[in-house]
Amino acid sequence: MAMTKPSAAKEPVDTLLAWLSGVEGRALDEAALVAGLGGRLRAAGLPVDRLAALRWTLHPGVLAAAMSWTPDRPVQIYDREHGFEPPAAFAVGRLHDALVMCGALNLQGEALSLVAIEALRGDGLVEQVILPCAHADGPFRAIAFATAQRSGFIPAERAIFERVAPALAARLCAAGRRTG
Repeated sequence: MAMTKPSAAKEPVDTLLAWLSGVEGRALDEAALVAGLGGRLRAAGLPVDRLAALRWTLHPGVLAAAMSWTPDRPVQIYDREHGFEPPAAFAVGRLHDALVMCGALNLQGEALSLVAIEALRGDGLVEQVILPCAHADGPFRAIAFATAQRSGFIPAERAIFERVAPALAARLCAAGRRTG
């Protein structure tokens, strides 16, 4: 019986998961994890032009925070302060609905241009895949992958994101506990 070669998507997933769970991944803080994964996704040939992690906080003055990576730039950190009314970007809309229903959100075209969360916005982006995190008791609620590639993401690339996002969220939570 002839051996079949595993799918091309399996190799980058295995490599990325090994990095996240390995000594190097466990030693990094949140920003370095996001930057490291973003760079590794690109090195694996995935057209990721923005990687963002969204979290809700228990801080009395900050409702939510996000960190965003783009190639050739340091990770940017955004805080959404509490106000009299919950900020619409985090409290209502398609993103909130997707997170509550634990479903993926795929934004393209006009829907992508209406994104109100600064960490998710970017010039030239064509598609954004936002995946809820499985760790509902942890602070990280979603991981977002965006591309400027004209054709957007292909199904195999989305499948890689679905495998990697929960591991990144778990590692981010562990890094936050270590430093917070």
